[in-house]
Amino acid sequence: MDSTLLLNLIQINKIKDQSELLDLIRLEGYDVTQSTLSRQLKRLGITKVDGFYKKNPLKTTSTSPILDIINSPPNLLLIKTLPGNAGAVAFNLEQYDFSEIAGTIAGDDTIMVAVTGPSSLEPLKEKIKKSFG
Repeated sequence: MDSTLLLNLIQINKIKDQSELLDLIRLEGYDVTQSTLSRQLKRLGITKVDGFYKKNPLKTTSTSPILDIINSPPNLLLIKTLPGNAGAVAFNLEQYDFSEIAGTIAGDDTIMVAVTGPSSLEPLKEKIKKSFG
């Protein structure tokens, strides 16, 4: 089970407990134990908010999935991630609602971030580094 699936499931569904989430994951064809799910929820910063699981955009993982952030002037950042993590990182970037981000496109291990203007490249790069550790 990858991070993107878990993040998508909690975004689309109102999930009250882990057994409900496990059922949805199993419907997607994954055989996951409750302890594995708990670790994954913690790693992704997913907690209960008002009784439902939500991604906490202020919580970061202890190990950053971001390997490098590269300026591509005039208005692009390229973010290199661990394999399979670009979708989840792009999703999290959107959750932070950084005003400098016009949009993101994610592949397997690379994200292209369209920035609102050239003067926003460095400030956004620093915000991302600070937010993801």
